[in-house]
Amino acid sequence: MQLRNRLAQTYDWYRRYIYSLLSFRRPPPLIFSHAPRYAHSLITQPPRPTHLPFDLQIEVTTTCNLRCIMCYGTMPMPPARHLRFDAFQRVVDQIPNLYRVVPQGIGEPLLNPDLMAMVDYAARRGCAVDFHTNAMLLTEARATRLIDDGLAALTVSIDAATAETFEAIRPGSRFAQIVENLERLRDMKRARRARFPQLRFHVVAMKPNLAEMPDILRLAHRLDVEMVIISPVYAAAPSMEPLTVSPQEWQDLRQLDDLARELGLALHFTIREVEELANGAAAPLLWPSDPLPRSAEPAATPPASEPTPRASSVRRRAPCRYPWTSMYVGVNGDVHPCCASLASGGYKLGNVFEAPVNEIWWGEKYQAFRRRMTDAAAPWPDPCAVCPLVGKLASAATTEDQRGAPTSLPSSSLA
Repeated sequence: MQLRNRLAQTYDWYRRYIYSLLSFRRPPPLIFSHAPRYAHSLITQPPRPTHLPFDLQIEVTTTCNLRCIMCYGTMPMPPARHLRFDAFQRVVDQIPNLYRVVPQGIGEPLLNPDLMAMVDYAARRGCAVDFHTNAMLLTEARATRLIDDGLAALTVSIDAATAETFEAIRPGSRFAQIVENLERLRDMKRARRARFPQLRFHVVAMKPNLAEMPDILRLAHRLDVEMVIISPVYAAAPSMEPLTVSPQEWQDLRQLDDLARELGLALHFTIREVEELANGAAAPLLWPSDPLPRSAEPAATPPASEPTPRASSVRRRAPCRYPWTSMYVGVNGDVHPCCASLASGGYKLGNVFEAPVNEIWWGEKYQAFRRRMTDAAAPWPDPCAVCPLVGKLASAATTEDQRGAPTSLPSSSLA
């Protein structure tokens, strides 16, 4: 039964996710001619890939209209700033093989007045464009633009099925307004017979909303949502520790599989290996209270050169694809390996407003970061130390290493 559920869930995830990436208005430029090089990078994980990133997340604003209790926005925020369209265009134009653009970061993307122009520009280039939103500002005019401009997917943060719970989790929100906005988007898509944008829910599982999970799935079904993504809350501050779910509570959420299948929803857990937690296996999920060993270098300054290998150094397989496929660009132009680096205090690899993208991507700092990811003798970089997805696999590898097994990690398809 567990194997059947796992296969069904995995099939639904890839069927919908990859379909959304490949169903462009026209084929993305150079994606097929670059495919062999992409595959080579993912398999061999070289310090210097032979291609530029083909997945770009670019922060378009540092402001938000809500003060969610589990969000980084509850912590000290950078100065309010929007990314201008010309700056967005300048970055995108430097990556000819780009096929996916995610215009989002810490803030609410719909607050940026240039967002619609950014979506339209990237989509006209053949890129799949998607972003997360709290949908408070999803007016009829904006919904019309997103449909017309070719947005591939819209992921809405929905953490409850009742107004009382939702508005307690997301202060400043109005649950009824969000549902009304999504109902209007659903009706507009039906009237136009539009397949896109695909609508997805992202749910942060925490103590206050566990009882409402089945109703969240039923709400998703009513709104024509195609996928529900569930992630455990990450305790970015001590005050958030009471929100975290236990391994057993996370395991219990797998009971939603049958309901999701009955409703025709693709249900994806960002951390899937939950059966081992309940069974007490030796490959535990890295929970926020169990951080990985961090490096000795300051978080904001990665090493400028390859770390000195130990005599017993063994090459490991990095449990993450981002250093070889993706780039995160902050609103100020700072380049990070992924969004997790923001939680570790920042891990700057360059700035796209000070140097070309190709010089940063192929530069020594990025190469050193990739080497550390694949060097079993090197400590994990700080961004990886605070990432629950990488941490889960790294923790499993450490356990196996302590048992005398090889330190190499299995390949991962984490998105």
